[in-house]
Amino acid sequence: MENKKFLEGDDLETTSMEPLSPMSQMLSSPNLFIVITFGFKTRCNPSAFVEGLKTTLINAPRFSSKMVINYKKKGEPVWIPVRIRVEDHVTVPDLDYPNIKNPDQFLEDYTSRIANIPMDMSKPLWEFHLLNIKTSNAESVLLAKIHHSIGDGMSLMSLLLACSRKTSDPSALISNTPTTTKPVKSMISAWWLIAGLWFMIRVTFTTLVEFFKLMLTICFLRDTKNPLMGNPDDGIQSWKLIHRIISFDDVKLVKNTMNMKVNDVLLGMTQAGISRYLTTKYDGYTMTQKKKILEKIRFRGAVAINLRPATNIEDLANMMTKGSKCRWGNFIGTIIFPLWIKSENDPLEYVRRAKATMDRKKISLEAFIFYGIIKFTLNFLGGKAVEAFGKRIFGNTSLAFSNVKGPDEEISLFGHPISYVAGSALVGSQALNIHFISYVDKIIINLAVDTATIPDPHQLCDEFVEALKIIKSAVHEKRSHKMEEHCESLCDRASDELSADAFCLKTRKPYTITKQREKWTEAEHEKFVEALKLYGRAWRRIEEHVGTKTAVQIRSHAQKFFTKVARDCGVVSERSIEIPPPRPKRKPMHPYPRKLVIPATLTGGKLVQDEDNRSPTSVLSAHGSDGLGSIGSNSPNSSSADYQVHELSSHTEESLSPEAETKQQSLKLFGKTFVVGDYNSWTSSNDSEYVKKKSDLETQSVRCSSSSSSESAETELTTQVVVVVVSEEFKRSERSAFSQLKSSAIGMKNMKGFMPYKKRIKVEENCLAKTSYPLW
Repeated sequence: MENKKFLEGDDLETTSMEPLSPMSQMLSSPNLFIVITFGFKTRCNPSAFVEGLKTTLINAPRFSSKMVINYKKKGEPVWIPVRIRVEDHVTVPDLDYPNIKNPDQFLEDYTSRIANIPMDMSKPLWEFHLLNIKTSNAESVLLAKIHHSIGDGMSLMSLLLACSRKTSDPSALISNTPTTTKPVKSMISAWWLIAGLWFMIRVTFTTLVEFFKLMLTICFLRDTKNPLMGNPDDGIQSWKLIHRIISFDDVKLVKNTMNMKVNDVLLGMTQAGISRYLTTKYDGYTMTQKKKILEKIRFRGAVAINLRPATNIEDLANMMTKGSKCRWGNFIGTIIFPLWIKSENDPLEYVRRAKATMDRKKISLEAFIFYGIIKFTLNFLGGKAVEAFGKRIFGNTSLAFSNVKGPDEEISLFGHPISYVAGSALVGSQALNIHFISYVDKIIINLAVDTATIPDPHQLCDEFVEALKIIKSAVHEKRSHKMEEHCESLCDRASDELSADAFCLKTRKPYTITKQREKWTEAEHEKFVEALKLYGRAWRRIEEHVGTKTAVQIRSHAQKFFTKVARDCGVVSERSIEIPPPRPKRKPMHPYPRKLVIPATLTGGKLVQDEDNRSPTSVLSAHGSDGLGSIGSNSPNSSSADYQVHELSSHTEESLSPEAETKQQSLKLFGKTFVVGDYNSWTSSNDSEYVKKKSDLETQSVRCSSSSSSESAETELTTQVVVVVVSEEFKRSERSAFSQLKSSAIGMKNMKGFMPYKKRIKVEENCLAKTSYPLW
């Protein structure tokens, strides 16, 4: 009040006053301000913030001045410098933090509450609120409430960067990101003149068309009534501020694929999200009727355009530290952007439409014309006419839209690392304000809505996020199509260059699962086990018995089932099943010739068998089970299923001699059982041919070597053996192992190397005819 009295006195003329810019006068209402939310990675230190503001922010002219009315100049508002106390502008609320159940909802309610309080015009138009509350995205929060007449979004972001420092280097300012411009080829030719002339014609024509549309909007052209458009006569009843964080990389993916700007992608996402939201609001209509309703809607937005080149951060820092001059404040224009609100099957169509509309707006001078109209109205009609002009623009459109580019690297504000930056500008009488702010790898969607018109802002924000996901998936599909087309073009090019008989590269078809995996039910498994007992490995019969599985599925299931049975063979249960033996392999009609090996040598006390007969390499002993227990240990491929050695009692077989004193041993070889014992314990045979060959059998012996841990000497024991057939089903065969053994001992010494199969069979038959004799 003292300052007000002082300004109303005679010293008003001596006080340095600065008039407001045209845009600042249009935004001079107490209800028009910007709410910025800073999320920090650490807890806030109020004293550090106060000291930081004293050395930086209050040195900026707008933050150390207040707005007053100069009645000597038609009642226009002006800026006058005042003495300021930083503590009066910093609020640290005393909250019961442990009892806050939902911190995110509390922050949202707190932000909305200060957004509904008009700005106090009796002091400098800014204030800060420090909240040491941990949310899902930050450890603490700083809320900044700044009047819109102080500066626009780009100016405030530049001032924030000038006050902050790099997180990686606390003493260094962040550098401005230079805008990349396409190089222009310097050439003077007739084509260049024609292109320049055509461009001037396009700019002139587009500017005239857009100016005509702008004048129609100012006069009477209003958007169609829709669920997102409020009544400008009623004003804003209750603000609700929310924000949502999305990935900047997703937006860049769409940008790079579609060859456009980030602002085009955000506008396309906004169009798709609003279209999805409006579709849900017309309940009771069919999809065809909803499409017709959306096609008839005129839906436009007031998009803020920055007219000032990027301010150098170092100039702003010098302005706050050294008091140097720097151009800063509100210097923005506005364009009327028609949004494509349709129900499109292709989500990329929203992005294409946004880019086409924005390209047309860029070559026009609509934003500069808008600013010129405001300046002209201010100079000739005064500030009241400017405010009325702004109400007409914002009242006849459905929403306000802006996009502010933030820093590309992490920064810290007064020693507090920033996690994210969110902000909403409350301007005009629209019920929906949409603002996008980027920070490093994040983009923050900020919505400021009038709850009387839009009671469900979270659903609208969810539609924006879902629209971006749909656009991103469509971009991935488009990229895959481009890759396929590129591969096809390479194939075509290669096929043209190569000869007719050269192969052509083909793209690999994507793997698709045509049929889901089917599990076996208990009933099917029971039928399978039942059929397995009945038919063994007859898979076709098992298929007919089960009825619901194919033979391939049954074989696969049987393989897993047999493995499980073999693993659980030690567990005895009532439902134990015997695995059916595998089917015998068929002999080839014309096998390949094989190398013959002389198998009848008994060198070193070991019985060497013919490789073709696959006889086990073993050492046989007639003295106890210890010697027989070593059978098969010399052959890694041998198994107990091929041959077994066990003891037989003398009274179990009539063919055995009752006078045998030693234990008789048996050998099961290729499914046939043989008795192995001492030759002297058997009676002489009546077979004359056997007597003739007896001397030959006596010369054959098996040498057994046994070692003992207590004895180091090795003993050799030679035992004459006789093989007697016990199984009644055994029939003498010229192809048996023993026949081959005898024939190979006499006539196969000259059969080394390879020979044709028929010739080999013939030679073997001749040898068997000469040397065969009965085993009895």
